[in-house]
Amino acid sequence: MRRSAPLTRRTPLRRKRDTPRRAKRATNSRKAKSAAERAFHAIVADMPCIACRQRPVEVHHVVSDGFKRLTRRHSLVLPVCHKCHRTGPQAIHTIGHGPWNELHGIDQVAAADALFAEHGGAPR
Repeated sequence: MRRSAPLTRRTPLRRKRDTPRRAKRATNSRKAKSAAERAFHAIVADMPCIACRQRPVEVHHVVSDGFKRLTRRHSLVLPVCHKCHRTGPQAIHTIGHGPWNELHGIDQVAAADALFAEHGGAPR
């Protein structure tokens, strides 16, 4: 069946957006460190590595307990040397949090909480 008249639009087409839609970022995803947190990180940076007792160290944010991801907080940190943190064959970011915890016999979350309670404030 053929149409006798062409289709006509009753409402006008909507104008396209000037800017593309973007997903909104979480407001707390990259919260800036407070003065107290910066002071706590300086204290942690002066400590020896929690695994091998070497210096200098990097401040490692504990983001996993080996099984699930945790919210990244500036109070949940540990002193870890460069080799144990990123570059060594058995580094945290090479083998993962769970295997690293088992290898060194360290519970990162409990150690970070204890460190914060001792030097920075109340535990979470």
